[in-house]
Amino acid sequence: MPPVEEQAAIVKYLAHANARIDKAIAAKRRLIALLEEQQQAIAESLVRGDAEQDQTSTGLPWLSRVPASWELLRVKKVLVGMEQGWSPQCDAQPAGPDEWGVLKAGCSNHGRFRSEENKKLPEGQEPRPKLEVKHGDLLVSRANTRELVGSAAVALNPREKLTFSDKTFRLKARADRADNEFLALAMGSRSSRDQIEAGAVGASQSMQNIGQGVIANLWIGLPPVDVQKAIVDEFHRRSAEFETVVGKTRREIDLLSEFRTRLVADVVTGQVDVRAIAATLPDSPESFDNTISATDDDLEEALSEGEE
Repeated sequence: MPPVEEQAAIVKYLAHANARIDKAIAAKRRLIALLEEQQQAIAESLVRGDAEQDQTSTGLPWLSRVPASWELLRVKKVLVGMEQGWSPQCDAQPAGPDEWGVLKAGCSNHGRFRSEENKKLPEGQEPRPKLEVKHGDLLVSRANTRELVGSAAVALNPREKLTFSDKTFRLKARADRADNEFLALAMGSRSSRDQIEAGAVGASQSMQNIGQGVIANLWIGLPPVDVQKAIVDEFHRRSAEFETVVGKTRREIDLLSEFRTRLVADVVTGQVDVRAIAATLPDSPESFDNTISATDDDLEEALSEGEE
């Protein structure tokens, strides 16, 4: 326990450091959101068939037109099944590499499958292998916020021993009628989102639910399967650069979080003396912006000394 004056200096320094780190993380999250919006715009244009010159009016409020060569139909017309998962009481931490886990509702948020969004199945609880997620499975969120409920994603090369929860649907489509990745893109379009949000129910905005009927009765424009696959390929080609930047930015956020943990540990255990730096900082972290560049070098030097 350091003297009270040094405690105050540590608290002041960490308040400013946390404010700076929070600001950096917020800026990176805004960048990710902007990139995802641009990706969504690409997907939206492709699944609407904007490049097709011959368009037909549908008379539907959600989907006003589709290319004349496409079918206008409900999703259930191409499905052979839809099943709901299982949600046993799980441990708080993610499953290890050779452990069974249950995917969270957010595993398909924003059209991306995230295998890391899982909880470990507790010891003694028998898994349900029939619910194990396989490559190419189309997963749809059944319960989430209004903006995320109904999010669809295809599991691409998932790790083994992951099952999906009762807050998720797994759709099985006819291979001769629909490509799962195209369906996921179509279900993320604005027209599908409007239909999903109109069918969502719940007592609060923080948790909305949809039934199987909401997904089954979605109206979409469906081209032939070969065109669907070409659209998916074009989406991946045009969004590859976005994916690279988003992945890099997410890793930077993880590093900033790790840096915060390391910094706090080093400062509160006395491995890094921050009294001199704290004395130069304003009292309020909100006024810290102008001092960031000036203290970066001091911070790095102090951390280097701590490592030594």
